[in-house]
Amino acid sequence: MPITLAFFEDGFSDILFTRLLWGVIPVVLLVLIVTLIVRVIDRRNKAQGGINTMLAEDKKANNIRSKNIDENHFYKPNIAELPTKKYTEEEIASAHPIYIWQKKSMAAADKKMIHFKEEFTNIELKKMFGTANLEFIARYEENFTNFIHALRHWGQALLKEGQQDDAQKVLEFAIEAGSEISQTYILLSDIYAAQRNTRALIALKNTLDTRNMPGKKTALDHIETLL
Repeated sequence: MPITLAFFEDGFSDILFTRLLWGVIPVVLLVLIVTLIVRVIDRRNKAQGGINTMLAEDKKANNIRSKNIDENHFYKPNIAELPTKKYTEEEIASAHPIYIWQKKSMAAADKKMIHFKEEFTNIELKKMFGTANLEFIARYEENFTNFIHALRHWGQALLKEGQQDDAQKVLEFAIEAGSEISQTYILLSDIYAAQRNTRALIALKNTLDTRNMPGKKTALDHIETLL
């Protein structure tokens, strides 16, 4: 009588495969878990190593003696290029927006300002100028930011009053100085678009591409839309 392979019937092969699969799954899971743990530990060690290196560099930088800040690092605006105007006593008394922001811009221009063309960490600044100068540098950088903000508001006030040519001069001045305020670029791009000045729009976009600043994408998208 022929021997039948009945044991392969009734889903036996499926049962066998399932049992094998359940035997393999714990091994695979174990390998995955071990791999994950190894990666986490490796990343943690690298991060800790980076922190230790940074702390060592900071400690070393703290021992550097203060150095004079070279005059070349200071930003000195040529306010003669700005479209300043004299205002009547009535306009001054009424707190005319253009007058207010012109005045604030001129006041900000008188303060010491620093604007680095590249970004430096605090450790790098300590190495360059000494720890004692770090507070002064932060203040000078803040003065520059305040000046650029005042220019932006001044240009915007001029635009609202229909003084487009003067607004353009103020905004271009701010961007030439190194403005990192996206609204400055947006306002100026609107002026160029109204003039149908595609070449100026492209040049503005190229300038913006080189800047590392908050709101950069928003300003770039706005210019792209105008183009």
